This record gives sequence, C-alpha cells and structure tokens, in this order.
Amino acid sequence: MPRVIVIGAGISGLAFTKTYLQLSNYYTSFSLPKPVDKLAPPTDKSSIPKSFTSSLSLSNPLIPTETHDIIIVDENLSLGGSWCRSRIYPNLYTQNALGTYEFSDMPLEGEGVANEAGYIAGWKLEEYLARWSEKWELTEKMRFGIKVNTICRDPTTHEWILDTNRNPPPEHLSGISEDVGRQLRLYCDKLVLAVGTSSEPNKPYIPGQEFIDDGDMVHSVELGD
Repeated sequence: MPRVIVIGAGISGLAFTKTYLQLSNYYTSFSLPKPVDKLAPPTDKSSIPKSFTSSLSLSNPLIPTETHDIIIVDENLSLGGSWCRSRIYPNLYTQNALGTYEFSDMPLEGEGVANEAGYIAGWKLEEYLARWSEKWELTEKMRFGIKVNTICRDPTTHEWILDTNRNPPPEHLSGISEDVGRQLRLYCDKLVLAVGTSSEPNKPYIPGQEFIDDGDMVHSVELGD
C-alpha cells in the first residue's frame, strides 16, 4: 500500500486517517474497533517506520510494506490540534453546544462535559478525541513532537519529501525522546495537510512594545503551558 503521511493530529487529521483506513479495508468484521474503558497510558511514539525514512530510488525500487502504512505527525506532544493538552487552560470552552461536536459512532457525554450554557469544556474534548482515537486504533500511528519545516516533491520518484525536526518537550516530559532537535527527512507517496487555520499563533505587533521592559506578550496557545 502507498505510504501516507497526515500532518496534524487535530479533528480533521484524525477523521481522515480513520476514513482512509476504513476505505482500505483495515477494519473488517473480524477486527472491529475495540471498546475503550479508559485512556491508555502515555507512551513514547518517537520511532518512525523505516518505510517512511527511505526513498524510492532507482537502486531501491521497492520498500517492504510495514504495518504502519499511514502515520500522523504533529509538532505538539499530544493529539487534539487546537484542543491539545498544551493549549488547554482552566475555563476554556468551545463555541459548540453539547451534541453538535462529536463523531456519530461515539457520543460526547459524561459529568462535567459542558458548562451551564451547554458549551463543551476544552479538556473534555481533548479526552474525547483520545478515547475515539483509541477505539479506532489511531494512537499507535501518531508521532508527536515532529515539526515539518519544508515540503517538496521528487520529480523522478514523485515522492513527497518532508524535512522535519523534533521539538523539545516541556520539563515534565523530559526524557520522552532522546533525539530532540534531530533533523529527520521523511518520504511518502501521499500527503495530507490537516493543520487547520490555527496551528500557528498570530501575534500582532503593538506599536511601542519594544520599549516595554517588564512583562511578556503571551498568546492564548501558550496559556496551557
């Protein structure tokens, strides 16, 4: 099967990956998605399948098919995109009412999911996406802390080439990966951009800010850290 890389572990990236696997007959009647009773403990997903680190050159026309024919890469250290763990802070709620922001196969419910106005709590949405990903066996295909710097396409092999490097983890996750900062070139046959419109913070320039000696400018994506 072709090698597929999905950039972005937010809602769109997760939905695409599950749909792609479903259309590729990854899920069969003998291998239905497993029920999820609790979240799996966090693990280091730093290893990249070898098929994604080798080019289809003339001297190497075939690459052995591995179980991970599709991977999801994200520069954050957890899934969720805008709702990843590092971006969530107390009293952060979505602008979506309960019942309007969920997948059809798994309702978003439980104590503390929404506030009195019916809006969904950010941390509950992140937990929900983690449970949904476990159900559809997407978690094992995720690789966090990988920032894509450049993308190009080989005119000969028609592969997509991604130059990436690993982001340093926060202090409480120190030691999760030994190759922080290491540059890594990835190859794939199909590439999906699911980064959304809020993956990069837009910090406006405020006239005179360079003369402010005390204090820092903080974007909302940094409040969770």
